[in-house]
Order: sequence, then structure tokens, then C-alpha cells
Amino acid sequence: LRESIAGFFSRTPAANITPLDIAELIGNNALPAVGGQACAIFQYDWLNRRLTKIHVNYDESVHNPRVLKEAYFVGEHLTGSAWDQVQYRHIPDFDKFRDTKPGLVFKDSDQYHSECLPGGLQSILYGLVGRRSLKFLIRVMNRAESPQLPLNYRHREILDSVCADLNEYTDEFSNRRIIRSFEKLSTSGTRHITDYRINLKEISDCLGAVGFHDPCI
Repeated sequence: LRESIAGFFSRTPAANITPLDIAELIGNNALPAVGGQACAIFQYDWLNRRLTKIHVNYDESVHNPRVLKEAYFVGEHLTGSAWDQVQYRHIPDFDKFRDTKPGLVFKDSDQYHSECLPGGLQSILYGLVGRRSLKFLIRVMNRAESPQLPLNYRHREILDSVCADLNEYTDEFSNRRIIRSFEKLSTSGTRHITDYRINLKEISDCLGAVGFHDPCI
């Protein structure tokens, strides 16, 4: 796993990597490592304290799933709560959780996954990737084999290990992205002195690099 992650960053020029590329890398490695049926990657927006799903992987047992857009503010529903509350990052019995914490269940997501996952939605794991400006939340649902059995603490440890491996490279990419954006901004005023729109675009890029999505400038 670590070799796969390192290989991606070594063969891909840093300037060509996007947050979506990072999300795909996370999903492509996390789902088979944990052995889940579905894996969704949410990107965290510092400005709005919001998590937006930007990538999803499914095991081969899931056929032709439709697209479900998901976005949660921190503390909203289960996924938003899992961002900053550790007790919500491992739900081994979702049926029981649905009965005891109905206010945290997003009905559209519950219905969608209950229909598209073979055997319905049984258990969920969450993990965090990134300690700098670029941060992601991983959500893994169900075991791929024997989905009626819960994702257990062994799966939890595997996901934690995947996140730890990804942290090093994601943080390094985040730092380089910030440096590159501010280096470009530092010369923007002289390079585009007659075109304020380019200067504003590069200011916007800098704000994006430190975690602010779609800043209004």
C-alpha cells in the first residue's frame, strides 16, 4: 500500500495533481485494503466547515449505482458528526444506530445505500486524512464478503493504518501547493500589472490552496 501511494506521487508532477486526484488515490487504496463494499471520500472546506463528497468507489458486488450527491456541515447527520466526534467513526450495527439516533440519520443517504448495497446498509467506518490545509473524510460501508457481519476493530485498525500512510504524502502535497501558489502570487503584481482579473484569480488560487473553497473575490 505504501509503495503504491509513494509511486503515485513520485511519477506524477506535483503541479499536475489536484484534490480530486488525491481523493481517487485514497478511495482506490482504502476500499480494497479494508475490504468494504463502498467507499466515499469527502473533502473538507475550512471556510464553510462543510464536507462534500467528491469521489466514490464500489466493490464489484455493487452494480450500476446511481449518483447521490452528498454534503454535510460539521455536526450535521452522522457523516458530519464523524468529522470531529470520535464516537461516531465506527458504527458496527447501523440498524441499532438508526433506532437509537434517528436524528443523525440522513434519510436520502440511508435509503440510497440500503437499496444499492447487497444486503442493505449494515456497518460504517470513518477515517480522516490530512493534517494541513487539505483534509478528507473517508467513509467505508459494509464488508465486501459477508456484509451481514459488521466491520470490526480489525477493519478499524486497517483503515487507521491507511490514513496514517496517506497523511505523510497528503500533507507534503498540501505544503507544496501552498508554497507554489504564494510564489506565483508574489510575482503576479509585476507580471500582470494591467490586468487585475489575473491578480484576483491568483489570490483566489492561494486561498484555495490553504483550504478555502470558492472564495468570493
